[in-house]
Amino acid sequence: MTTLRQTWREQSRAPLPAAAETGLWGELAAEATRCEPVAVNRHKRRPGLLVMHDGSITSSQRCRVHPGGPAL
Repeated sequence: MTTLRQTWREQSRAPLPAAAETGLWGELAAEATRCEPVAVNRHKRRPGLLVMHDGSITSSQRCRVHPGGPAL
């Protein structure tokens, strides 16, 4: 049986509706709250759009990031 983590690593995506039923959303929210104090600002100013390895398209981003914990 393939786990969500394996699917994520292999395909850069995973079916979250199934994970949400197991209470993962609550665990992720709690984990994010715990990790927020160590989050850092990330600003990537790339001109135009960038095509990612999975075929998605991204542009400049401005966000805060932190390392994931067991839930992520």
